[in-house]
Amino acid sequence: MTQTAAHLIRRILVALDASPSSRAALRAAADLAAAMEAELSGVAVEDIELLRIGEAPLAQEILYHSAEQSPMSRDLMERRLKAQSEHARALLEKEANRVHVSWSFRSVKGNVVPEVLAAAGDVDLVAMGKVGWSFGGRHRVGSAAQELALSPIPVLLLGETGLSRHAQWVTQFDGSAASKGALNLTAQLAAATSGRIMILLPMLSPEKSRVMRKDAEELLSGQDLGIRFREIDLGDETSLFRALDAGAVDTVVVTSAEALRKYPPLKSLLSQAEISFLVLGNGAEPSAQLPASRLAEN
Repeated sequence: MTQTAAHLIRRILVALDASPSSRAALRAAADLAAAMEAELSGVAVEDIELLRIGEAPLAQEILYHSAEQSPMSRDLMERRLKAQSEHARALLEKEANRVHVSWSFRSVKGNVVPEVLAAAGDVDLVAMGKVGWSFGGRHRVGSAAQELALSPIPVLLLGETGLSRHAQWVTQFDGSAASKGALNLTAQLAAATSGRIMILLPMLSPEKSRVMRKDAEELLSGQDLGIRFREIDLGDETSLFRALDAGAVDTVVVTSAEALRKYPPLKSLLSQAEISFLVLGNGAEPSAQLPASRLAEN
């Protein structure tokens, strides 16, 4: 992500597939693009792993509504994936027109994660559905989402409910340059949506806590935001879940790939399909000014 004092999110990429959470991510990405006057682009990856499955001699398709089986082939799978890409393009065009933002679309064949990473080279934020399509576990976090969460790119992972206009944005603050940048970006996104921020502070002495809280308040001074503070131990799952009212669907946790690796409770929280995450990548120190607008009421 570009690191300048005047930075705004100008380019948002949404990774599209046929899942309900992908649709929710597209709608959220379109709303954010409108609020930030950003360009919206979409990529649909025709997964070559599915094509290989279609080549298997005994491959069968299980029809979702009837549980009946029918023969599967590579040609049939290619037609299905092509149709999904065309449908994704139509949805992207519809959402972009709804919020009046410029848009672009491309479809590619390949493996999902490498193709999304390749498409993300010139964007400021990637949005995608968090929930995968695993049979019998429809509400599990998808493997692609989990892998991208640990990648170098900033990625917004959204569940089936998408991004609520009442969402509470949650970020960690310890006074470091990285946490200041994350707080600035969190404020930008909160200003574009709900205006609500929760700041998680490390458990320190009362004096150090007061200083750190004052630093955060000074960074956000003059902004029309509802701010709450919580002191937590990120290494303690109970402390983290209690602070976040664990499981609240209107929560977006802003963190980094490094923190996900360092604190198992954060990674455990990521596995909960209801909670959205914005993962800033490795060592990201984003800096942003606040847009004046908020998401339009739908």
